Amino acid sequence: MDIFKPIQKIPNKSQAQTLEHSNQTGEEGFIMIISLAIIPLLLCICFLLVAYSNYSYVSLTALNTCRKHLLTGQDKIRLEMIKLIDMNSRAESAREYMEKAKKVKPPPAKAAAIAAALANQLLVAGEQKIHIAKAKVYGINYSAKLIKDLKKLNKDSTISIGSFPFALKASPALNLTPNYEEKNKFKEQQKVEARWTMKNYNKKFMNTIINKVHSPSIEGHCGATIDNEEGPKWTAILMKKDRL
Repeated sequence: MDIFKPIQKIPNKSQAQTLEHSNQTGEEGFIMIISLAIIPLLLCICFLLVAYSNYSYVSLTALNTCRKHLLTGQDKIRLEMIKLIDMNSRAESAREYMEKAKKVKPPPAKAAAIAAALANQLLVAGEQKIHIAKAKVYGINYSAKLIKDLKKLNKDSTISIGSFPFALKASPALNLTPNYEEKNKFKEQQKVEARWTMKNYNKKFMNTIINKVHSPSIEGHCGATIDNEEGPKWTAILMKKDRL
């Protein structure tokens, strides 16, 4: 046995604890550095998710709002158009009544017949004008509702909306009680469109935290018309991607 062999020094308990604490401190420092590097990235991702969520919500809500008001307006106008066209037989009878009155003899009887025929025409014409006026009022009202709701969704909206058309023509045009029929290319002439541009920001989060930081603008478009080819009652329909 070699009695002169070096004896390995065994660390005491205090030294082991110091070494273990040093290793632990190093690990904690490393974790802290990684955390500081990741936190900004996570905040950036959260910010982008909030911005995208707001963009999607506003964009979809605006589109659905536009579709609802344009379709409803066209449907109301459709009903007035159908009522007006349904009056064509009465309008034609009123015109015939007047033509017969003009042929009555002698003059006193003729004057009385014309007065009666004119009263009948005025009655029919008054009802026709009511349907036309109601259709125009519906168009004005639903245009105003669309603008109001889009502004409510985003007060910085820029909105462009066309007037609701009334694509029926009178025949004969100058008669007091004409018939009403569709104009040529009725679906095209009856279409109404709306476009809007909105600032994209979230009022509850982004405004408060980062003082109205703006993302790309939200742009949208929708349109509607009346389909006169699907049966006698017609249908209000949406336009698809700027086309009928």
